Amino acid sequence: MIRLWKVVACGIAFWASFSAWAQDHHVIWLETEKFENRGGWVNDAQFVDQMGSPFLLAIGLEGPVQDASTTVNVPKAGRYRVWVRNRDWLPEYSPGKFQVILGDRAIEHVFGANKKGEWIWEDGGIVELPAGPLTVKLHDLTGHYSRCDAIVLSDDPAFRPSDDLGPLARQREMYGGVSREIKTLEPYDTVVVGGGLAGTFAAVASARMGCRTVLIQNRPVLGGNGSTEILVNPEGDSTREPLDPGEGGIIEEVRGDVFGYSERLLKLVKNQPGLDLFLNTHATGVEMESAKRIKAVIALDVNTGERLRFPGKIFIDCTGDGSIGVWAGAEYRHGREPRSMYNESRAPEVGDVNKGTMGGTLRYATEQMAQPVPFKAPDWAHKFESCSDFNPGRHPQLRFGGWQWVIEYGGELDTYKDAEIIRDELLRIIWGMWDHAKNHCPKLKEEAENYKLTWVSYVVGKRESRRLMGDYIMTEHDIANQTLFPDRVSYGGWGIDIHPPKGFYDPGPPAVFSHKVKFSVPFRSLYSKDIDNLMMAGRCISVTHVALGATRVMITCGLQGQAVGTAAGFCKMHDTTPRGVYERYIADLQQQLLKDGCYIIDLPNQDPRDLARSAKVAASSTAPNEVYKIATLLPTHKLDHDRAVMFHWKGGRLDSIALHLTSELSQPTEIPVELCAAADLGNFENGRPVGKSSAIVPGGASGWVVVSIQRELPEGYYFVWLPKTAGISWTLFSQQVANTSRAYRSPGGKWTTMPQTYAFRLSPGDEPGIKLATEVDQTQQLFAPENVIDGFARAIRGIPHSWRPDPQQPLPQWVELRFDRPVKFNTVHVSFQSKLMRADDFDIQIGRDDGWLTVLEVRDNFDRRRVLTFPAVTSDRLRIVIRRAQPEMGICEIRVYDENDG
Repeated sequence: MIRLWKVVACGIAFWASFSAWAQDHHVIWLETEKFENRGGWVNDAQFVDQMGSPFLLAIGLEGPVQDASTTVNVPKAGRYRVWVRNRDWLPEYSPGKFQVILGDRAIEHVFGANKKGEWIWEDGGIVELPAGPLTVKLHDLTGHYSRCDAIVLSDDPAFRPSDDLGPLARQREMYGGVSREIKTLEPYDTVVVGGGLAGTFAAVASARMGCRTVLIQNRPVLGGNGSTEILVNPEGDSTREPLDPGEGGIIEEVRGDVFGYSERLLKLVKNQPGLDLFLNTHATGVEMESAKRIKAVIALDVNTGERLRFPGKIFIDCTGDGSIGVWAGAEYRHGREPRSMYNESRAPEVGDVNKGTMGGTLRYATEQMAQPVPFKAPDWAHKFESCSDFNPGRHPQLRFGGWQWVIEYGGELDTYKDAEIIRDELLRIIWGMWDHAKNHCPKLKEEAENYKLTWVSYVVGKRESRRLMGDYIMTEHDIANQTLFPDRVSYGGWGIDIHPPKGFYDPGPPAVFSHKVKFSVPFRSLYSKDIDNLMMAGRCISVTHVALGATRVMITCGLQGQAVGTAAGFCKMHDTTPRGVYERYIADLQQQLLKDGCYIIDLPNQDPRDLARSAKVAASSTAPNEVYKIATLLPTHKLDHDRAVMFHWKGGRLDSIALHLTSELSQPTEIPVELCAAADLGNFENGRPVGKSSAIVPGGASGWVVVSIQRELPEGYYFVWLPKTAGISWTLFSQQVANTSRAYRSPGGKWTTMPQTYAFRLSPGDEPGIKLATEVDQTQQLFAPENVIDGFARAIRGIPHSWRPDPQQPLPQWVELRFDRPVKFNTVHVSFQSKLMRADDFDIQIGRDDGWLTVLEVRDNFDRRRVLTFPAVTSDRLRIVIRRAQPEMGICEIRVYDENDG
């Protein structure tokens, strides 16, 4: 208590002293982001955490930008000292220089040329100012990323703003740079921070679960790396087969062209009841209720300087940097774990902290013009001697026309603390590459002659930052082995895609890509182990650096977001924590996600409220199995490359391996077969030969070919490979079997791993469980009507799981649910085979004594999945009548609900 009174007494004394000083002196504090007219300058709010504030940035690709200006009232005429906070971002060149104009007079001092290379207050000297309105302008001199944080005018020549961020923050508050008071909003059930796909989906899902939700986004647009500011095309499951509809859930409502994600996401959020959106609002800290519970998020409006407080019950960190969790005291990692920690094959022998991550990227665009376009490079751009500096063995890093996403940097720095340095180096690379192409390169100069550099992003697209630790940490093994977690709530299929820390300057390949398989994500990796009311989605979930290579892509992050947003609803419903949801309600959470259109690997619909599950199903007709081409179910790959399949052997004598091969040749063909030992799963390089044999493929045959091995082998990973052979194909089984991998070898000798598995069998035992289409019981109908209630709303591993009418029969065609008694319902879910295999026009009908009554007509449908509501009806029969459809239309799932039953 005594110490508290001392603090209070010191505070009173300070304010008394300040008040006395303020009576005799005036300070005019101008935050540039609050300028009334920004001209050609932009508000750069990416680095508030690092340098303390948003600032104005001049971006002029063809020279200086238009002045930014504002008007301020000078309370008293007199002599004022001018202080300007700016950064000479490349001191050896001072690329971004500008002047400050007061009234009609420019201050002679040129800012941005201080050679310090950091944010500093620069003394602009003493100026005479009249009392009254004063126009203040920022006058750019170069167009090359001049940056100005604040301008301070003081009639006390001894006054100097602080360089230390703590005291500086208090000065901003004291002099009106930011609001002195913190405005507290009404309490929310769910507070989501970060407006990428993960955060947006989390917020929408939470609101749909009945939670009062707020989405806080520090940019003017939604979409994160997929926004109009960065323009990276959102990716997700890359293992999709011909019938695979792709990721389900909220992504289906917004999926489309990359240029429209920000607009579509904004519309989605604006149209969602119970969801408040705060754009341009940067979270700056948290208020804790206890050591293990967050009470509120504190944020700053980066345009107005207003400070806001968002109290809540559940908090979801989708910042990508894990900022909310770090501020709350949650355990986190930033950097690479050593291989010894989890025995991950892609982990380095020695780990690192903060460094050794994947870098960030800036996109740029070029456009072809009618005439040659000259280009004079600024002196600060990197100078490249030859195209070899671009590492031609990597993806092309100079592209003409359109946009690119291949130049990266920053993995050897701290991707959080050094964010501005990383951005600036990316700018130097882009401008230097363009200069080389336009002016110096004999290979590219002629091609580049008519091209113009039209856009360079200034907002960095990040790949990796800090990761918050949950009750479970996903590793490489969970991806490679496709661990089927009992608490799985989302999935991915991108594969482990790890970019080297040196990025652009790395002489090797741009990425190590492996284990391209479908994998599940456990709920335990989506909530903090330390903070009871914190969940996370996106780049900051509980994974190792290696596993992040697979979980980090945007659509995969979006699925995580929908999962935690839905979980927030269960937290409210049962007054529990995320861990409480895992311990007591995980099955309910999974079933809700399935109901909302998500896919959870191998988890069927078991929703007790779905009336359709107990119905009997009939249809007007059924497509024969023959309409489903075997090639679609089981594609084959020609041996136009060396091809291999890897498996785990339990140890002991391996007698033989059977391979499913097809021959287009008329005569038998003998193919040499080599068996090699591998260091770990998916690692085909440096395989150690352990035996050779051969396979004889009969002419014109398609079936199993037995390869004799007859060897005692220790437990471990092995792969069998076949050389390039004309006329022979290897069947690709669409299911990925655990502990298997496949690859092909390029002419240069490098093995490239791919998803799924080539068909093989081991003898004795260790049967991988592969069943081929030729072995399917032909009496079993692939398109039986009962498929609409078999629990799966999509094709899985090539099996359609759909009802399809006989294509030889004219429309209309129908599928019917027959209940054992009249039931009341008002909602029907219909999931089609895919967006391209949908019904365009269909009706929902119910049975009556006198026939069928249409309760809803759907016309010009463009969606794979529809949730249809209508006034409640009671009937013992329901029909979906297909009147117009795309070719090969199929219905995978029908659900029926009375949503008013509580």
